[in-house]
Amino acid sequence: MLTETFLRDAPLYKPEKQKKPDQIIEFAKTRPKLHCETCSDEQTFILQSVNRLSTERRPGVEYRPSAADFVHHGEPYALRFTCAACGRFTFHVTVLFLPTPDRVQKIGQFPAPSVRLPDALNKALGSTADRQLFIWGRISENQGYGIGAYAYYRRLVESVIDELLKHLGDLIPEAERDRYARVLEDLKSERVTERKIQAVKDIIPNDLRPNGTNPLGLLHTHLSADMHTATDDECLEAAAHVRTALVYLLEEVRGR
Repeated sequence: MLTETFLRDAPLYKPEKQKKPDQIIEFAKTRPKLHCETCSDEQTFILQSVNRLSTERRPGVEYRPSAADFVHHGEPYALRFTCAACGRFTFHVTVLFLPTPDRVQKIGQFPAPSVRLPDALNKALGSTADRQLFIWGRISENQGYGIGAYAYYRRLVESVIDELLKHLGDLIPEAERDRYARVLEDLKSERVTERKIQAVKDIIPNDLRPNGTNPLGLLHTHLSADMHTATDDECLEAAAHVRTALVYLLEEVRGR
């Protein structure tokens, strides 16, 4: 079954792990929550139609498979979802199931992916320049341009890291605050972002480690990696990790 996250967020032409439905009717099991431009809000969308696209069909002839038809590898399927609230706004996505088991590509989407910043993130980003860096990074990521996405997110981290670490000091347990303050003082002349994160990442309190994951540690890992010879797909994966950790820190630390 295709997941909501895949339908909403997956970049074009990047193979993703998704279980292929056996029959057409199984596409309807997914009811994604998407932004409805008519309702101006997030709404549940329901499947309205499935078209199988094939070069073997005669030009001008549309093939709408029945609900019981099997889903085949190597043929694109165009899915149309409609907002359950207004019944007017539609979301279209075309997917291609690859010969490799449980691998699928999103090969088309309308409306095109856009970047809508949640209020908390919009506030935490602060400056227009930082918001623009995030938006450019997200657009690059949505289009599958990993090298570009990674570069934009890295620029954003470099822009916000000093202010972020300053605000983080307010959330450090009292027993560790003097130590944290001394570390920040020593970092005033440091210009390398990875070294700044390295110096403080182990002091971050447990309540800022969701599911035991240290977001500063995650940032350090992916910013310290040698990405100069990395492929676009490798950069795309690293960019997603950087974005996830950075958004969490911005909303939880700088947004308070």
